[in-house]
Amino acid sequence: MTWLAIASAQRYASGSTAFAALLTADRDTARAAPTARAAYLYAMGKAWEDLGEYDRAFDAFDMGATLIRGERPWDADGDEAAALALVKELDRSWLDEAALPDLGPTGPIFVTGLPRSGTTLLDQILASHSVVSSGGELNLLEVATGDAGGSVASMVRRHFETTLDAETAWGPIGLLYRHLVEQRGAPSARFVDKSLDTSRYAGLIRLAMPDARLIWIRRDPLDAAWSCFRTYFSQGLGWTFGLDTIARHFAAEDVLFEHWSGALGSRLLVVPYEELVQDIGEWVPRIARHAGLAFEPAMLDFHRLKRSVTTASVAQVRQPLYQRAVGGSAPYAARLAPFVADYAQAKAALASKVPVGDRA
Repeated sequence: MTWLAIASAQRYASGSTAFAALLTADRDTARAAPTARAAYLYAMGKAWEDLGEYDRAFDAFDMGATLIRGERPWDADGDEAAALALVKELDRSWLDEAALPDLGPTGPIFVTGLPRSGTTLLDQILASHSVVSSGGELNLLEVATGDAGGSVASMVRRHFETTLDAETAWGPIGLLYRHLVEQRGAPSARFVDKSLDTSRYAGLIRLAMPDARLIWIRRDPLDAAWSCFRTYFSQGLGWTFGLDTIARHFAAEDVLFEHWSGALGSRLLVVPYEELVQDIGEWVPRIARHAGLAFEPAMLDFHRLKRSVTTASVAQVRQPLYQRAVGGSAPYAARLAPFVADYAQAKAALASKVPVGDRA
């Protein structure tokens, strides 16, 4: 992990002493535990990428991912089944009937999207507002919604059917969520929650938090897939360590995106990553309006905000906005061909299982 941290903090040059030291460490880490060896291989991938040696970079990332994959198995079938169940069970007509009445954008701001798609950037932009704080990846939705079924669609419906009263069914969830957030020390009434897998709880947010708003950032799938594959996630996210599992998870998230885009209505704002970085002046005021905020110029200078950032995007949000990540997968197009094929196949397979009314 030390080598990975060193590699992430610099740009390597051919013949440099730093690169020579990294190469020498290959021998020292050869017999390390799989997770430790994998971290070193990700460092090597980063170095080869800096040098423009893209095949060597891909091979290093691939070897590291293979080691981690053996340590963190991923249930792709279960992932897809859970996504389809949410689409089938929590349809828009049922949500409209069962939800608490909308109170407008005065509460939590949920930012979601795939890892490496720009969620930390959105979090930083919103947290630069004078009345907003960042909770980061709070990961409290599973706890707050557990009694109502959490991300298990059939249990969510059953929870409501035992009461047939929205306030009784959902009111305690919103109160518990806010209590848990307060225990984490959120310093303001308006805060951002960018927890992973918020897409699996979007229905319950619609039901139980009538003052909440959601923002979903979408990035070119090939760029997002490559960025996930080349990133060493220290815990969880077992699907990121194989192009085939990345493809299947992306397809499952696409199904949820299409569903929630209709079912959440005006409570959801979709932000295309490429458009955001190309015209931040156009998009940030729209984001502010959706969240019920008055636009502030500080939101455009998000990189000046001093706060703790613990995600893989920590370096990026410390810099002024740049566009170089757009098209970042291009040097690896040939090596990513299996992902493209698997992604198309997974999308087609899931599309055939989605209720007709929910198909894009």
